Amino acid sequence: MKQKSFPKPKDISNILTPYENKWVALSVDGKKVNASAKTLEQLEKKLAKANDKNSIYTKVLPFDQVFAP
Repeated sequence: MKQKSFPKPKDISNILTPYENKWVALSVDGKKVNASAKTLEQLEKKLAKANDKNSIYTKVLPFDQVFAP
């Protein structure tokens, strides 16, 4: 049986550095930040105002901490 290959994860740390501890909306290709805010609610309002329905939301965690689910 042939194993399914997955795409290599992208390193987007260089574009997320200015957004530490904020919510960001990434473009679908993950190459740019479309918007950012301190809270998810604020981010959703910004994107609704811009009529952006395609962004990917994520929280940029503090860089001096580690998250392990």
